[in-house]
Amino acid sequence: MHLQKSVVSCGAVSPRLPRARTRCARSIRTALRSYLGRTVCAGWLRQLDRSADKGTVASFIASDNVKGGEMAAEYIIQKLGEKVKVAELEGIPGASATRERGEGFHKVADQKLTVVAKQSADFDRSKGLTVAENMLQANPDIQAIFAQNDEMALGAIEAAKSANKKIFIVGFDGTQDGLKAVEAGTMAATIAQQPELMGQQGLDAAVKVAKGEKVEAKIGVPLKLVDKK
Repeated sequence: MHLQKSVVSCGAVSPRLPRARTRCARSIRTALRSYLGRTVCAGWLRQLDRSADKGTVASFIASDNVKGGEMAAEYIIQKLGEKVKVAELEGIPGASATRERGEGFHKVADQKLTVVAKQSADFDRSKGLTVAENMLQANPDIQAIFAQNDEMALGAIEAAKSANKKIFIVGFDGTQDGLKAVEAGTMAATIAQQPELMGQQGLDAAVKVAKGEKVEAKIGVPLKLVDKK
């Protein structure tokens, strides 16, 4: 049996895409209908990076977003100290990445930092710029911003520049533009995903599924913090 017939991936979709989980569910349902025109057992499906709200998935492989949020807060504390005033740029409301990254960040930040503002900017750079500008105007003593992805962090960099402020900005994803900003010193750090490792673990799980072997229901892929050395 061909691997592509026995394994369905929803995966590595961008967290900025709206209704990502529903689209994954739709993909799973379509695959089930198309596979020999009948329903197949749970063991035929795996999923990469994005959870689905329906369908049967044998294994969900994704970055540990909760841990990543914790890493961002801990890094701010490490560099600036406790109780500094921070703001948070959130992603698309309801998206799994938004929920999980925010959950991890607030696990630490609510205890050891002072969160003065948080607002959605939909994982978008231009919206990140606008929201960050408003935050800095309303809270001129903000010292750090955690953005739930690099695109919003890049918008926050422009907002800080326009306000003539030096803000400690931490992004998430480790995109090419984000890494360039870290190297340039305009972004303090980014919590980088490891897509090659995610793909390898996804492939390993897919092979096991195709062979009828058991796989873990959820496989978390480690993240790494990248700052300017």
